[in-house]
Amino acid sequence: MGDCTSRVSKSELEQHMKDYNGKNDQSFLCIPYERTIDQTIAEDTNKRGLEEKLRLYQRKKLEFQAKLDSITAGSPQIPELNIEIQKGVSLYTEGLCFTKGQPYVTVQLEPKGPICETTASDTYKPYWYRLFELKQTLDNFSSLSFKVWSKENSSENHLFGGFQIKLNDLEDQRVKEGWYKLDVNDPSKEIHPSLRIRIQLIQDERALYSSLIQSCIEKSVLLTEALKSLENDEKGA
Repeated sequence: MGDCTSRVSKSELEQHMKDYNGKNDQSFLCIPYERTIDQTIAEDTNKRGLEEKLRLYQRKKLEFQAKLDSITAGSPQIPELNIEIQKGVSLYTEGLCFTKGQPYVTVQLEPKGPICETTASDTYKPYWYRLFELKQTLDNFSSLSFKVWSKENSSENHLFGGFQIKLNDLEDQRVKEGWYKLDVNDPSKEIHPSLRIRIQLIQDERALYSSLIQSCIEKSVLLTEALKSLENDEKGA
């Protein structure tokens, strides 16, 4: 597919890590290595690496506890939605390579809520890492609508495809990150048109911090057990 692919290059990813990750990560509340730590504990035999992770979880537990202690019990909280539009794949129209069709993304609370919009991206390597922070009551809304639009040379905008996420699916307050396929008219592409996003709904900070503290405790216990197992193996060798 050559230059018509929309895969992000290694240099672009490195630039993202340098420019965006630290800043955007501050808007998401989660434990470090949340998606990979269990596999790491099960497979890693690097004692120093496990010790570093144990210290990290012990430190994060103290940080989360300090945050929890600073929140006044019973104080009302306005829900907060943090949405990061990261990148896309196959967001181009067949037959229009090198001519037109710059994609951009809109995010809207449904029904008929406020709309956020990214800037137009490079046609064949859509790449944003744009963070939206919505802080408002959600009583009148049931879902988030993500739509990819094609900004043509004539300044006319065409809907490329989209998908929805139900707010009910975010109520556990955990960070969701991954690829979401677009509903498109032409499903025949080699790589299905998709967006990668990261999203978190925070409605009860006290409950969330309590959950994160418990997760840190559980991971610390598992890491301690893994380190003891390595020590026993070393003694038995």
